[in-house]
Amino acid sequence: MFAYLAQSTSGGSGFAIVTDRFLCLLGRSTSTRQARELYGALDGDAVHLDAAIAALVEHFELADFAIVQVLDSHTRRMLVAVQGDVVVDIEGAQGTRLAGPTGATWVTGEVTGVKSLALALDGVETDAERLPLGRGVVRASAVSLAQRAAETPTFIDEPMPKTTEIDIQSVMQAMAGDGEPARQTAAEQSGKLVVELPDGNTLAAATPLVFGRRPWSTEWDTQSILSIAVASPQREVSGIHLELVEVEGQIRGRDLNSTNGTIVYSAGRAPWLLSGGREHGFTVGDILDLGEGYRLRIARV
Repeated sequence: MFAYLAQSTSGGSGFAIVTDRFLCLLGRSTSTRQARELYGALDGDAVHLDAAIAALVEHFELADFAIVQVLDSHTRRMLVAVQGDVVVDIEGAQGTRLAGPTGATWVTGEVTGVKSLALALDGVETDAERLPLGRGVVRASAVSLAQRAAETPTFIDEPMPKTTEIDIQSVMQAMAGDGEPARQTAAEQSGKLVVELPDGNTLAAATPLVFGRRPWSTEWDTQSILSIAVASPQREVSGIHLELVEVEGQIRGRDLNSTNGTIVYSAGRAPWLLSGGREHGFTVGDILDLGEGYRLRIARV
């Protein structure tokens, strides 16, 4: 069972579509005819996410959408695709947030162990009261898995233990020793590692990121992959080009046997080429040029 938000104070709504295998949220510019026809196209056992994306982009020419295909309801394994001004929030073994940046044709990903799932048009308040939806197509600005009300726990009235405020700065200086400045912790180095896309959007690399013209066309060993489709009219970017993933506090890149490789710009070093299937660990500030002006930057937020 799903729940949907019919209207939004931020202006306008799209359509939510629910079938046996698909959950879809369409942008504000979607017409009633398009929503009705797409519901009919998705209401079948043979439809796969690739065909659904092709219908959304090529036939219906929709700019803003998010679509989820349920592969296995027991393991909560799902395929997700996002384009434009729609945001997808996923929580499970590892929380994931997807949005369709303008620096890519769309973003796709596979996730397993999903506990909660929410699709919303950009700028919509997601905590508003919603209506139930089992199957069909309705006007909506957000749609999510319906959450069961948790039972009210019984609390035992016990006295709280005394707490004492601690001056963290003094403790850190004492640990560092006399005459030696305290070392910065990872938290003090500020924020989590992300990959910044050409349009300024960022993606966390805890789940592997695969860039290319058709990055979804290859099977991967890992269960969760985020595929970022790169527009490359001159075909300088390969079908599957580059993989980025965070490993032990560092974002590492692996060339996926791309044709032209990736030019890496690092402070204090001449530009160099990552190619031939090689791997490399990047630092904050490094810029990765995949070709045709599509540049990624390693950053912290």
